[in-house]
Amino acid sequence: MSTDTPFQTEVLPTPVSASVNGKTIFSRNNAQPCSNCNGELQVEQQQQTFQRRSCIECVEKHLGAAMVLCSEIQDGYSYRLMVIGHLHEAGEESREWEELHNAIREARKAYQSNNIMPNWEHLSELISIVSTQITQIY
Repeated sequence: MSTDTPFQTEVLPTPVSASVNGKTIFSRNNAQPCSNCNGELQVEQQQQTFQRRSCIECVEKHLGAAMVLCSEIQDGYSYRLMVIGHLHEAGEESREWEELHNAIREARKAYQSNNIMPNWEHLSELISIVSTQITQIY
């Protein structure tokens, strides 16, 4: 084994495939050389969509985590990627509520591209509106 790289490359036998609930998610049978890895294996993956219900509590959890991390960034900690990730997850969890979803998405994009802090008050107000609607339904 070469000591030039800190990792070990394994050669997998062909054919290699994986499936979830009987659906193939990738297969090595149709692998093509990759220009980025000097001809090493490139696995062609099929797009698989997992649908889940929106959850206002999960939205609150992810926005709360992003808010805490933003305050710690101001203290010098390097949590930018985690903030972006939590904002993304909050957006994913809010797909059922278009106005909230779009506001979270725009907040993430503004933070990610221009380092503009989200308007936590506005997002909190939208969460309150959605929470009230949910309570009235049940």
